[in-house]
Amino acid sequence: MRLKDYEFWFVVGSQSLYGPEVLETVAARAAEMAEVLNASGKLPCKLAYKVTAKTNREITDVVREANYDPKCAGIIAWCHTFSPSKMWINGFAALQKPYCHFATQYNREIPDEEIDMDFMNLNQAAHGDREHGFIAARLRMPRKVIAGYWQDEDVQKRLGGWMRAAVGAAFSKALKVMRFGDNMRDVAVTEGDKVETQIKLGWQVDYWPVGHLVETGHLEQNGQVYAITEKGRRNSEICESSLPYSVRMHCDENLGKLNGALKRAAQVQTGVEPHPDGTCTVRLFFADDGGPLMELKFLYPSQEKGWAWAERFQETPEAFYHDLMTFLSEERKKEKP
Repeated sequence: MRLKDYEFWFVVGSQSLYGPEVLETVAARAAEMAEVLNASGKLPCKLAYKVTAKTNREITDVVREANYDPKCAGIIAWCHTFSPSKMWINGFAALQKPYCHFATQYNREIPDEEIDMDFMNLNQAAHGDREHGFIAARLRMPRKVIAGYWQDEDVQKRLGGWMRAAVGAAFSKALKVMRFGDNMRDVAVTEGDKVETQIKLGWQVDYWPVGHLVETGHLEQNGQVYAITEKGRRNSEICESSLPYSVRMHCDENLGKLNGALKRAAQVQTGVEPHPDGTCTVRLFFADDGGPLMELKFLYPSQEKGWAWAERFQETPEAFYHDLMTFLSEERKKEKP
């Protein structure tokens, strides 16, 4: 689905104690707020007023409905009146969609002169949202809290930004990733747990051999070298443009790490050749962007320590090279007979 095809459900908290007249006013105002916010042009998705929830059952039912509606990308909750938070526990425990606590109030200002008990009963967002925030914190729920007046442009932009992030999470749950050639031997930065990735992010990650891209005409092979074809380049451009910006940024970041690891593996190489008598030949190779800097081979009496030397060189080849150059360039005084 496209970004604009998703919607967010506006769930307003209250309780039956207030009576039908107050609850009708709450519902009318919630619908009005959703209409105004949708018309603001600051929200990328539709905000759909869903229900004024008054009981544990109503809250749980709307949460379960949201969980199974693919168009619903998240729930935005607000308490126009006081809403006892124990009613929300079962619903919050079942919630599988992103959740935003919208801490606002219907009126921009409080009428100090005309305020009375009826006004206080109806407009208890300061009281209801505090109660609502408590239970979410007690349950340690992942959530976004947006506080401010709902008609302010800054508040609307923050709500729109959260909507985009929530849609990204929904998109991620259906993401399919194909890894051609998988990761290079012994390279840690590209190693990943595919099972954990699907558990946490919903990504279905599968491996395909590089040779399959040759068969489909996306790559051409010349010996051990692969080159992208025009067909492969066109398909890559199509895939790149269809990915959300955040996904492309993560790909660029990880490709940078991978390229760095591959470059390092090519510039720093070691080898240990064991001999029957227990000795070994240790090979050390070091290069930079300009080409090879050093290649050494030496005999070492212990194979175990030979491997230890090779590993130590892999960690800090620059230091080894610096010390070697310093040693070779020192002017030594000749001892007089």
